[in-house]
Amino acid sequence: MKKNVHIKLQMNWTVNPDGSAILSPKFLRGNAITFLEVDTVIHPAWTKDFTQSKLRSTRKDNFNIKFDLPKID
Repeated sequence: MKKNVHIKLQMNWTVNPDGSAILSPKFLRGNAITFLEVDTVIHPAWTKDFTQSKLRSTRKDNFNIKFDLPKID
């Protein structure tokens, strides 16, 4: 019988002086911790329709992610 695995996601934003932002999600599963780093460039923050992000896991796998941000009136 399989056990349910509970994964906790912790999100941390770091805003750089030039307006770019770094999103660092951290997944906690039992005693193992997996770190994911998402580098996002937003000029100025949250005004573009989307932002390209580079996701890098602890195994150095690279992914391209596109976030569709809602338009704010």
